[in-house]
Amino acid sequence: MKIFLFGPSSSLGIAYKKAAKRRNYTVYSIHNILESSLATEDPESVTIDFSDPSAIQKLIFSEWPDVIVNGLKSTNTADEKEMVTINVNLPKYLAQISHHLSARYIQLSSTQIFDGFNDSPYRSTDKPNPTDFIGQTLLLGEKAVLNNNTLDPLILRIPEILGNSTEKHTENQSYNDRLVTIAQSTEKIKLQKQRYIQPTSASNVADLLLELSERRDLHGIFHWAGREVIDEYSFVKMILSNAKIRNPEDRIEMLSEEKQNFSIELSPLREKVKTKALSIPELFDDFNYIEPLYVD
Repeated sequence: MKIFLFGPSSSLGIAYKKAAKRRNYTVYSIHNILESSLATEDPESVTIDFSDPSAIQKLIFSEWPDVIVNGLKSTNTADEKEMVTINVNLPKYLAQISHHLSARYIQLSSTQIFDGFNDSPYRSTDKPNPTDFIGQTLLLGEKAVLNNNTLDPLILRIPEILGNSTEKHTENQSYNDRLVTIAQSTEKIKLQKQRYIQPTSASNVADLLLELSERRDLHGIFHWAGREVIDEYSFVKMILSNAKIRNPEDRIEMLSEEKQNFSIELSPLREKVKTKALSIPELFDDFNYIEPLYVD
């Protein structure tokens, strides 16, 4: 199977590529021209301009992939044009092209498309209500996918994930890398006092993505996360302690008392896949796992 992966340098992209290569699949890492320095590290990498639809089309039509996975998300609030290019326009182009190729298309989205005011976990059928520009563009990206691919696109909304990324800028780093970077600086991590999340690990989501890549009987919008909901303050302390940062509570600044709930309902996807959602102890075990070295 031939896979085109957009967002290969994220923690999820790295984990997905490892999982796919264990199955002997060919994975092409597709980089934006703005991050060409990362592409040189991968012999199966390609660099193109994500704002150029003709370049994207030419590349994909030249290789005819079986699966296209788009894990890119821009959170660069200093460049709203870039956010629209990555979060809205790119999913639209990829949905159109995958439709013409009859390729499997999987779009990664986020729980940021919700406002956090639900008392119960969000279902995939609940109406989104993003409260910031990032969430608005991600929601527009979802709509662009569904409007431009009527075959079997799959949109997977995920929460904060633990993983190791190669990104240098904090806005593009994985959730835990960004927190550790801030904690090691002179800044403090700013958190809501009552913000509830449902985290998981990059490798767990990657396993699910690989399973979904191999199946075409599931399409539409689904949610995936860990099994447990936790307040973000407690979870951030766990991350900092896991990173051997002393007195983690001193690196955190608490903000308003407003309650926010970003937990999500995993059904019906949970009953349809072999991949299992992880508990919080299991996701830290998964995150900390070091693959053994094999010698031929």
